Amino acid sequence: GIVRAVWMTVDEVRATAGCASAMITLQGHVWVARNNDDLAPDLWGYAATKEVAGRIPTLTFGMEGDVFSGTGINRERLWLHYHYLPTSEQPPSVPTLPCYVWLVEALETCRTLGDLESLLAGTPRDGAMLLFAVDGKCDEPALFDCQPASHRTLSGDAGYLVGANHVPGALVPEEDDPLSSVRRYERMETRVQALVPGRSHRHSTAAVDLIPILADDGIER
Repeated sequence: GIVRAVWMTVDEVRATAGCASAMITLQGHVWVARNNDDLAPDLWGYAATKEVAGRIPTLTFGMEGDVFSGTGINRERLWLHYHYLPTSEQPPSVPTLPCYVWLVEALETCRTLGDLESLLAGTPRDGAMLLFAVDGKCDEPALFDCQPASHRTLSGDAGYLVGANHVPGALVPEEDDPLSSVRRYERMETRVQALVPGRSHRHSTAAVDLIPILADDGIER
């Protein structure tokens, strides 16, 4: 319990994060590539199944023994994961959920992207997140800029969506860090674009091509 409390304190005060992700449509199916390089990535190697009476069964990914998580999928084939997002918006003066608790609530109660947007509108968070979602029933991806009490859908009509730890297209300060959010985003976009049908003559094998992108020295923290 003490170790977990210390971990959560560090999580609350950290100033940087290192996630990078992409969703890309290949051969009619959406594939998700997701790095979780936050704090101690070697600890994030566990999967947990959970089935609560009256709720949708879930499979989540995180640390050993985790009840809540930032990554998962449910039996309705709704995939969700989020990245830490800096924000200047203050949480509303009503009860809120931490993002990692909110995400599990979403997995256990949402069947579609429409359900997800309803939950975003009705249940505020204590921070901001860049939320990646795929409805696997119809291969429909969506990317949301989620502030504590508001959200908006980020568009992408090029066959892919990419994100790091800032809102794509937003102005952010220049950073010297070669693995800053902006530089990781740019490198990820360049690599993913090469897989989009019509941009390359090479046949993409989906997961096999996405794995080395996540391990790119300009992307992986």
